[in-house]
Amino acid sequence: MVNGGIVRMQGTVKGQFTVSTKSEYQPALWEEQNVWSYKCWCYKKKLVKIQDEGYKGGSVFLDNDITYNTNPLTNPNSTDLLGIVSEGDVMITDNAANNSDIKIHASIFSQNGGFGAENYDTRPIAGKIELLGGIIQDTRRAVGTFSGSTTNHGFDKRYRYDERFLLVSPPHFPGTGSYEIISWFE
Repeated sequence: MVNGGIVRMQGTVKGQFTVSTKSEYQPALWEEQNVWSYKCWCYKKKLVKIQDEGYKGGSVFLDNDITYNTNPLTNPNSTDLLGIVSEGDVMITDNAANNSDIKIHASIFSQNGGFGAENYDTRPIAGKIELLGGIIQDTRRAVGTFSGSTTNHGFDKRYRYDERFLLVSPPHFPGTGSYEIISWFE
């Protein structure tokens, strides 16, 4: 958990994790195989780099692809899961790595912001966002500009819900709990 700071993410996820910028949100950020340090949460590749720059509300920047080690689309037995919880925005960084497509395997929760792309209206056409997961947001943010079905700037969208989230979620990811049928009429 980063208290109101900025989280920058990229890499491969092996296991089940939730990354959070919420001050009152208290996820378990470490498990036996993970290493936690003040400046970097490291597992195999540098997965999350933390910079506390005093950014109010905390935001997450996606600096490059974030993918599961085992893709559930090709292997339905994958147990890799990622939750991204932000008090502010979750933004695709305007950088060279994101100028031709970005793959995001995660469920994204933005309590007081939204999911979008930096400089969506001025960056060159950047390919597509291939999102496998879900988006829960307070405010819809733009990822590109369009004229009919033609992209003028930014990204096209290829969003696919990860159906595993119907039954499981990353550890400490916000949820609705369970529903109970209290009456049934036919």
